[in-house]
Amino acid sequence: MTLIINNDDVGKVLTMADTIAALEAAYLQMAAKEAVCRPRIDMRIPTSDPAKNYQFGTMEGGSTSGYLP
Repeated sequence: MTLIINNDDVGKVLTMADTIAALEAAYLQMAAKEAVCRPRIDMRIPTSDPAKNYQFGTMEGGSTSGYLP
């Protein structure tokens, strides 16, 4: 089953302060060469409606502390 969430759903469980703290820790790890990331890559797939497309974006990273977002 796929769970689709939106910004309002995320805002109920993740505060801006938590987000900033997590980003700060990740950037410090990257500066110390203890983490890596790949920039966002988007795929745009045409649909039967020329005015619309399907877009799928991904970005990954990893750290020596054991996470892969």
